[in-house]
Amino acid sequence: MNKTGIAILITSIMLFSITASADRNDATESTVIIDTDDAEIEGIYTENGKEVLVWIEAIEGVSGTNPHSIDVYIGTSDQWLDHFCGGEGNQFAEEFTPLYSKENLAVSELPFSFSYTVTSDDTLYLILDNCDNQRTTDYSADNSSVQVTFAIDDESDELAEDVGNAIAGFGIMMILGGLLCCGGPVVVVFLMLRRKKETVVVQQVPMQSPQPEMAPMGAPPMMGGPDISLKGTVDANGYEWVEHNGQNYWRMAGSGSQWTKHQ
Repeated sequence: MNKTGIAILITSIMLFSITASADRNDATESTVIIDTDDAEIEGIYTENGKEVLVWIEAIEGVSGTNPHSIDVYIGTSDQWLDHFCGGEGNQFAEEFTPLYSKENLAVSELPFSFSYTVTSDDTLYLILDNCDNQRTTDYSADNSSVQVTFAIDDESDELAEDVGNAIAGFGIMMILGGLLCCGGPVVVVFLMLRRKKETVVVQQVPMQSPQPEMAPMGAPPMMGGPDISLKGTVDANGYEWVEHNGQNYWRMAGSGSQWTKHQ
């Protein structure tokens, strides 16, 4: 892609860019099963200064287990690496310090929602905790498997829409550019061929009289032919013709010479 194409693509993205709106309809919904004594993470696609909204819609039991409270966090990739299921007595105790926490989220509180304003360029994750981690404040009374339904309104839907709009706009520009670049000559050639086809004239060659066979040089005049004083019919080739006794005779027009029988 040349510099002009890149500039058009960037301009298209800027034109179709839409500011993220805090709307549940814009959120991406997911359902995950968190195994016993485990945790799940979901990437958050956003940028510094943006507001992220999260909805926890449902917590359900799995395979006959009862639903129970969970812990919900937002953390960076480094903070997620610090997260550890195993209680506060492990060697990593007290190191997990998330950016946001909602611990002991009970089923009775659902649906639950919260917002978080991003303050850095770090990669962020939504952490759904179903274990006893390093924090003494976390919920750990029941860590049986649960199914959690949640939704995140970040920049992912806007990014997909912006890229789709940019590609569509760029495609239209490419088509128009192609028509201007290559379509013009094609149209011109089509019009020239059409004009040429319309102006073709079929010329008909007029019917000509049969060409007489020339008598051999020095051949004597044919006896019994028409009288030389007869006047014949002159054709387009300068020959004079008469009919005598059912036979056609010819001579050069105006020559007054003997008639020659047409062979």
